Amino acid sequence: MLAEALVHEFMHTKLGGLMHLFTMTDGPGSPCLYAPWRDDPRPASGLLQGIYAFFGIADFWRRERSWQGDPLAEYEYAKARAQTVEALGTAQGDGNLTDTGRLFAQRIADEVHAWPDDLAEETRYLLRLATDGHRAGWRIRHRRPDPATVVRLARAWEAGATGPLALGPFEVLPDPQTRVWSTGRLGLGRWRIAAPDRFAQARQTDWGGALTEADLALYAGDAKTATIGFLTQIDKDPEAVDAWTGLGLALGSDRMAPAAAAAALLERPEVVLAVYRQIRSNHSPVDLAAWIGSQLDN
Repeated sequence: MLAEALVHEFMHTKLGGLMHLFTMTDGPGSPCLYAPWRDDPRPASGLLQGIYAFFGIADFWRRERSWQGDPLAEYEYAKARAQTVEALGTAQGDGNLTDTGRLFAQRIADEVHAWPDDLAEETRYLLRLATDGHRAGWRIRHRRPDPATVVRLARAWEAGATGPLALGPFEVLPDPQTRVWSTGRLGLGRWRIAAPDRFAQARQTDWGGALTEADLALYAGDAKTATIGFLTQIDKDPEAVDAWTGLGLALGSDRMAPAAAAAALLERPEVVLAVYRQIRSNHSPVDLAAWIGSQLDN
């Protein structure tokens, strides 16, 4: 981990020098972009800095993986590579890159896409929980759907509408307190690989205090138990945002669960929660999510 930190900071130093010589981004620089390694929205320049740093981190773990054959090194490589690829897509699509910035990002993309993707099944499962879970957690905290759209969707749900309905735009609102919220589940993924004999005690650690039994079940591969646990949490506290995203992960891991519900809770969780608040009833969160998920293409 010390070696990773040294690589991380040296990559920042190198890119800082390059950005002093060349303009890589333009635009207002407001913090509104998703970075898979941050719990808060980032400006374009910060996203590009993170991309280069995690490109270096992924390369470091790629080499560690090939030399040691360590499952944890494979997981860290897979996660850093996936984070870099996703952030590159964001930067190239919405990152206000200059021509120089686009060329720089494309060179990174060419390199990282050429790296191997031969992962163990457990690594792929834990990687999906880490990447999909963090993205959904960021969206449910920082994206705010259009209020008029929420009212319209709530009325359509209560009327039993089945036709296509637009889910509407959203606004990104940074957390002024910059709270850290992803530590528990990210740590749980590492422990599942590095300390399986102590996995059940994760909630007793400093970093795992906010985890629930449903989280443990999810990371142990028991999607049905996790689903029941997250639904119980939502019933007790509808504002438990981690329960909503955990429910999406659990449903996505259960082949018998409605795929549309999982998709809505992972792709537009802020809409599901906002409509659930609006209807103020005992409707099933899964049924509502499945209904909203059926509108994702609109």
